[in-house]
Amino acid sequence: MSLTDTLKRFLLPILFVIVLVVSVFKKSEFSLGDVNARIKSAIYSAEDYFAQFSNDTIFINDLFNCKLNSEKLSPFKDKSILLFAYSKDSLVCWNSSDVDPNLAIYAFDKSGLLKLKNGWYFAQKNRVDSIRTILALWLVKNDFPFQNKFLENKFAIVKDVPENVQLSELSLAGATTILNKAGEPLFSLFISGTSSVSAIDYWLLAAQLLLLVLYVYYLFRFSVKLIHRYSFLVGFVFFVVFVMASRAVMLYFDVPAELYKLEIFNPKYYASTLITKSLGDLIINCVLISCGVFFYNHYVPRAVYTKGKWMTTLTAGLTYLYLALFTWVFKTLVLDSVISYEVYNVFSLSGYSFAGFFCIVTLLMVHFILIQNNFDYWSKTGSSKLLIYGSLAFFAVVLGLLSTYTEFDETLLFVIFWNVLFITLTYAFLYRGQQYTIVKILVYLAFYALLTTFLIENIYEIRERNQRRYFSENLITERDFIAEYMFDDVAKRIAEDGFIKSFLANPIIGKKEVVDRITALYMGGYFNKYDVKIYAFDKHNNVLRNDDTTHYEFLEVFRRDSLPKSKLVYYADTTENYSYYSTLDFSQDSSLVGSLLLHLIPKVYYGQNVFPELLLGSSVAFTNNVYQYDYAIYQNDKLVAQSGEFPYTYYWNKYYVFENDFEFIEE
Repeated sequence: MSLTDTLKRFLLPILFVIVLVVSVFKKSEFSLGDVNARIKSAIYSAEDYFAQFSNDTIFINDLFNCKLNSEKLSPFKDKSILLFAYSKDSLVCWNSSDVDPNLAIYAFDKSGLLKLKNGWYFAQKNRVDSIRTILALWLVKNDFPFQNKFLENKFAIVKDVPENVQLSELSLAGATTILNKAGEPLFSLFISGTSSVSAIDYWLLAAQLLLLVLYVYYLFRFSVKLIHRYSFLVGFVFFVVFVMASRAVMLYFDVPAELYKLEIFNPKYYASTLITKSLGDLIINCVLISCGVFFYNHYVPRAVYTKGKWMTTLTAGLTYLYLALFTWVFKTLVLDSVISYEVYNVFSLSGYSFAGFFCIVTLLMVHFILIQNNFDYWSKTGSSKLLIYGSLAFFAVVLGLLSTYTEFDETLLFVIFWNVLFITLTYAFLYRGQQYTIVKILVYLAFYALLTTFLIENIYEIRERNQRRYFSENLITERDFIAEYMFDDVAKRIAEDGFIKSFLANPIIGKKEVVDRITALYMGGYFNKYDVKIYAFDKHNNVLRNDDTTHYEFLEVFRRDSLPKSKLVYYADTTENYSYYSTLDFSQDSSLVGSLLLHLIPKVYYGQNVFPELLLGSSVAFTNNVYQYDYAIYQNDKLVAQSGEFPYTYYWNKYYVFENDFEFIEE
């Protein structure tokens, strides 16, 4: 018995059993309960640490004398604990400028969770005496308005928390709650829909991958035995059915679980259909298709072929089906993904780009094998070339007519023409059985290069036009439906704020404190993309503490009774950017004490920035795409706004007549 036979007979079955046991019984290293326990422990430690120092006389004196490098205070800076000392509600000392020190004392009136502009903080507050107060902040999780390689929204109070673990101050179904030592709920942790590389147990992943490979191997071996015992048809059908059933289970249950935690299975990069819901799923599908084709090509009996004109016509028609699969995958890779396949711009490519290229190359190999099988059949059955080429032409005409009813008619017509030319030339002049020379291989590669080059250029042009159309539509209307939906909850929370009610009833404090409070506590997260202006009115609709530059006509147009209560009202101005208005009424003891008018203005960045990766993020609203397009907006045939270097005319060119709502102008 050879070494190979020994491995197949003894080692592989033992290995299969081992990885099966590991995959079934080993738990993933990540669990939400584990994260909960670690964060709760960190919260308890923070409470104990603050309790230890907050009543220490030396610590208190050093802090209020601002001796930040003293033995008592220096550990706080080393541990990134933010300290603020207030005397008579005035700030006298602080050890960090990470947050606005003037905001913290009145934006928070008890110990617990505090949301500031740059993140979530666990706050501990201690009133030393009637005039002195100490506030300590532990950063729980960063929450920047935008993210890039410099700014990441990660947990800070503990390390190695998966990216798909999110924080909410609300109690959510299926979430786990973090309590303080007094048993009071602080916040909830929940799993979001995004995947996370940091949550992967790589040992378990390796076991599951090995189990998957061994499963396909034994399925292959059993199918071969069925071929030898019964027939090729029985074995091949068994292999295909079990592969499809197994793949359906994988797609429905997202198993192996650790495999689907890989970032390549994240649909934010690529998602098309139920069976290709991520780039990783597409790779698996392509590999399984190639396995099926190789299985067929290796074991199909070629001694006896079913002859007949209908078989020749059918096999000629199937050549279009082979190519249709490749074209569809190519189209989805470009149109249904954010991955670059611009080979002429090497720096735009990424690892995901090469994963997509792997799928393309795999399907091209499958196409080549299937075409060669067709050539073998036609050659060994003596099929008439006139019948072959006539069948190809017939299907080409039918499919060409059908393609004119799709938005990809130009693409499909080229693919049909390519298929006819490819088969006609290669079968007539190159096919000599399973013998391949360098010249033949180069000719085949040239044909496939021509096909892929055209598809890249053509489909990318379609994608770019779709982007241009989407961009131009957003120039006309930029309604933020997410903000409109989310504002309902924000409005309710603002209307219940006792501090704002006190200001409206007796406005002895500055309006800036109200603006800062609303911005810090209520307009964070998604609303960080907006600048907020606030106008205050008393119960008689008189203006409170507004700037002298605020026009009376403006306040009359947008006064309290003119807008729906607690709703965002969209306001568009083609000469500027869109914005939102909302009025909020405040009541105390069932009596109206006043109202606020909120004006939400998108943060807009024009032109190039010195540090774009640092300063710009996905949550910043753009009214123009300065990196790709120049644009102009015309109203009543007159230019009202423009961006870029293109010299647009002041008056609309009457030569451009639109027959539809949207037209491309090519000159």
